[in-house]
Amino acid sequence: MIKRWLIYFNEMVHPGSRLLLSLFLHLALWSYAHFQFEASFEWGKLIVGTLTLWMLLIYYRVCDEFKDADTDVTYFPERPIPSGRVKLKDLEILQYCLHAVMFLLNAIYFENYLFFLSAWMFDFLMGRWFFIPNLISHNRLMAFITHSPIGWFCAFYLLGLYVPFRDVLSTQSLLYITYLNFPALTWEIARKMRSPDKEQVGYQTYSSLLGLRGSSFILIISLIVPILCLYFIDILNKDSSFFIWQLILNMGFLIWMLWKIVQALKLELNLRLSAEIYQGLFLIALLLKFYFYE
Repeated sequence: MIKRWLIYFNEMVHPGSRLLLSLFLHLALWSYAHFQFEASFEWGKLIVGTLTLWMLLIYYRVCDEFKDADTDVTYFPERPIPSGRVKLKDLEILQYCLHAVMFLLNAIYFENYLFFLSAWMFDFLMGRWFFIPNLISHNRLMAFITHSPIGWFCAFYLLGLYVPFRDVLSTQSLLYITYLNFPALTWEIARKMRSPDKEQVGYQTYSSLLGLRGSSFILIISLIVPILCLYFIDILNKDSSFFIWQLILNMGFLIWMLWKIVQALKLELNLRLSAEIYQGLFLIALLLKFYFYE
């Protein structure tokens, strides 16, 4: 079974990149807690919080295998589960292991257990289509609306490791968390947009549901919202150079993505890599900003 887990991780999860993303997101939230609320750094919290976020991401990815078992047989037969190289039973056991480790780790910081339980419960409900699969599973847009808040719940959890409840839910914190989460929404939208001739009958993408214009509009909004949030975040908007850099980054990637969308009738549309580069630059620039914070 361990060997099959490794096959699944290697092909579907890429645990190293998800762990790095979890670490960057944690550091971005700790930096905010430090400069906004004078929170102190603790290695234990960094390890527990990062590993918990990492396992939450893996857990939901595993849930997708159960949710998409039928469609993957048709559209992605080469993947580990449809090809028979990994069994759903293997992943079911993996889910139990993830639950156990997460709950044990977070017992160390019991004062933050409410935020942990909230993030875990939302992740669990996502994996079950919130028990209304007939309403959500056949509508990509409805899935996007109901699933997107997971980023906020995870951010509440990480921030709750360092600051009191009232500070986690303060206006400034909500603005910062929103600012931090929108690049992930950009990635989610971009990776599920296709050229018209590459759409597969029965497999729903944002572009098949809304058309390229409609999905492009959502993409535009996802790149504008962080700039609007940044304008009102006290610890970040004092430096005009950072605001200008953020504006250049977001507008630059928006122009690049729209150009690729315009070319979609001639070339295959693949925005996933562009969105991943954008998310990486976004987080690295933010961490550098805090590193040189005055």
